[in-house]
Amino acid sequence: MTGAMALMPSVGCEMNKKGAYKLGLQLFSVNSDMNKDPIGTLSLVKDMGYADFEIYGFNPGKGTYYGIGASDFKNLLDDLGVTVSSGHYGFSDYLNAQRDALKRFVD
Repeated sequence: MTGAMALMPSVGCEMNKKGAYKLGLQLFSVNSDMNKDPIGTLSLVKDMGYADFEIYGFNPGKGTYYGIGASDFKNLLDDLGVTVSSGHYGFSDYLNAQRDALKRFVD
């Protein structure tokens, strides 16, 4: 018990150091909030410590994420100082589509 207690202060100090990795969140887990208020939701989860996201919610017909144009959404992420390292996209609709349609979707 004494040995374990001797280690506790160093564990506590380590928790206060900034880690080498960003804390990530799947935006699908807050999907209903993102659909209601994407800017407010991103600000709140950033304040919770999340700095990297798996994106969700792309509308290929409109080129939007949560109703915000793709370029504007990217600018929003940049302004908040957060990143997106992965995405959840519905590629299955494009498996039998013309090559041009798939290329537009991927771009």
